[in-house]
Amino acid sequence: MGSDVMQEKNATILWTQIKSIFYGFGNFFRKYDAWVFTNSSERTELEGKNYDKLFDYLAAKGPLKTLLIEFRLFKQFPRKTVPTKYIVSRSPMVLFEEIYARLFVRKFELKGTELITQIENELGVQIDVTSICRKFLAQYRMMRFFLWLLPAPKVVYLTVSYANFGYIRAFKERGIRVVEMQHGLIGEGHYAYYYEKEFDSNQFPDDVIVFGNNDKQFFEEQTKFPLKRVVSSGRYIIDYYQEKAIENTNELRSICVSLQDGTLSEELLSFILKCDELLPSKLNWVIQTRRTPKEVYEEQFDFPANMQFGTSSVYEAIATTDVHLTIYSTTAVESLSIGKPTVLFDLKGKATEFLGKLIGDNPFVQLVHSPAEFVSYVQHFKGHSLEEIAASNRANIQDHYKTQMDAYLHTLKNEVTQK
Repeated sequence: MGSDVMQEKNATILWTQIKSIFYGFGNFFRKYDAWVFTNSSERTELEGKNYDKLFDYLAAKGPLKTLLIEFRLFKQFPRKTVPTKYIVSRSPMVLFEEIYARLFVRKFELKGTELITQIENELGVQIDVTSICRKFLAQYRMMRFFLWLLPAPKVVYLTVSYANFGYIRAFKERGIRVVEMQHGLIGEGHYAYYYEKEFDSNQFPDDVIVFGNNDKQFFEEQTKFPLKRVVSSGRYIIDYYQEKAIENTNELRSICVSLQDGTLSEELLSFILKCDELLPSKLNWVIQTRRTPKEVYEEQFDFPANMQFGTSSVYEAIATTDVHLTIYSTTAVESLSIGKPTVLFDLKGKATEFLGKLIGDNPFVQLVHSPAEFVSYVQHFKGHSLEEIAASNRANIQDHYKTQMDAYLHTLKNEVTQK
């Protein structure tokens, strides 16, 4: 998956995937209406269970019998802690693809290399095009084999379509409907979705389900990303924590800090430590890690007693604190819909670049560039109701997820069962 997700192929990862092969293995051979391709990082603790915030609702409540195929890379949860009834590990597929790529996709003809070199030189980057093509071909050919071996579904749900183009092509050649669920930020700032040329749709999803009408409008009016339908649904996890959030007051006592991995998180931590030194009265800081363990940060920084690493999900931390702080994490948008104001540390203009058009004009979002600006924000803080803040963000994340998703799933079932 590369350094973008803080993980590279090595013997440890190979061993964890081998150990994961038999996780729910028998479920592979049942007949299902739908398959879901997800990853364990989408799970968050909810009422004592580790809940897949994108897919567990449609798997449990939807009208189609559904199998979750989970890539158990960054987190691994025991079967008894997940609510999903039908679940398997994606490890067998991944391992077969890796073996196939190494043995049977060693050589192939690649056209257009001169153009790729031009692009690399202009942007000052290097792309391992051979590995990308090898992965695509292995995904495509192995999925054709799996669809021959296993009872084929009528629908496939997935996230991150651009990492699964080989799968999608195999599905669409079999007439299987492909639906992508939005998992993070989408828009003209995301190169995987902002197309200025329309490509053949054979490796793109048919439907995309997005959080709100802003993203729906982006697909319909701004990009040439080829799809048949885009649906706005809201988010199950946001509706849940919007109901659980503590009421806001005029007193700012606690703040949730969402980290993002890599040097960005290190600079954000340095920033909040400077802010804490300047504040005349101490805040309770709840720091939420992403993939990097808290021990890595504890070795780099000396944290005062009023700074603690969160032990619950980031959504619960947002709902039970007064303000949310990040650089450009998706949680900046989500916190507003939970009913909490957001502060963006505009490090090197990144917050403006990625979130400016989405929430830059929101009255409950504050951009800060220095510790002094943050201290001023705290000193002049004024609380607003949960409902008022959530309403300000409905274009990005709409309300009533269950109603919207139930209506879509009912339509989808009618369409795929009439074939």
